[in-house]
Order: sequence, then C-alpha cells, then structure tokens
Amino acid sequence: MPIAEVLETTPLRPLTRIFHTQPVIAGVMSLRGEIVAVLDLGVLLGLGPTDIASAVVLVRSGVKRAGFLAERLTEVRELAPTAIDKVPQSVPDSESVFLRGVVSLAHGPLLLLDLEQIFADERIRRYERRA
Repeated sequence: MPIAEVLETTPLRPLTRIFHTQPVIAGVMSLRGEIVAVLDLGVLLGLGPTDIASAVVLVRSGVKRAGFLAERLTEVRELAPTAIDKVPQSVPDSESVFLRGVVSLAHGPLLLLDLEQIFADERIRRYERRA
C-alpha cells in the first residue's frame, strides 16, 4: 500500500477477541490508550488465518483506521507507476477487488492493497462505529 496510508508499525500486542465478530476481525488492542481494531487480511483474502503474526501495521484511508496483522515487515520500496501491472485474471474476483495491482520483483510478486476497497467490504463495514 502507499506509505501515505501507513500511520505506523508496532510489534504485535495481546489482542482481545470480540464476541460475535467475523474471523476477519482478529481482535482489538490498546495502542497508547486508544483501542484499535486489528484485521486479519489472510482471512479477507481467502488465505486462511494469520497464525504467526509478529507485527501490526496501523493504516488509514480517509477517516477510517485499523491495524493489519503482519507476519513480517520489510523495507519501504519506491515503485514507478509504470511497474504496476494489473492483477492476474487467475486471481478470483472475490479477492482481486482488494488489490490495486501487482509488481514483479526479483524475489517474487508484490501485491498492492487497496485500502478503500478493504474498508468498504461488508465484513468490515458492518462494525463501523455509527455517529
């Protein structure tokens, strides 16, 4: 995702599961006194639960904020817009909607997330705080 959408990264803290939420909501954690919902993108993308998370990436899209479980963090990369290809047709529509594109790197493909689409998903949107 674009670095402008990343607020910070933090080591994984204990998560508190919330009763009757879908598995995409891994739980909530306290971050400097603020309660942050933590999402499991593995579940959202059909890859199964993230079992070995070591960090949380706090992200923002507009006024919406959440944490994403991360198995590992790597360096920030600068990508030329021309390097971004379309998501392959072999990726099912149910998952490709959450991706902006794919970049081919020396060690393998890098999938670019679309935060607007992730936050717009009904499995997440249904838990938004209503004013």
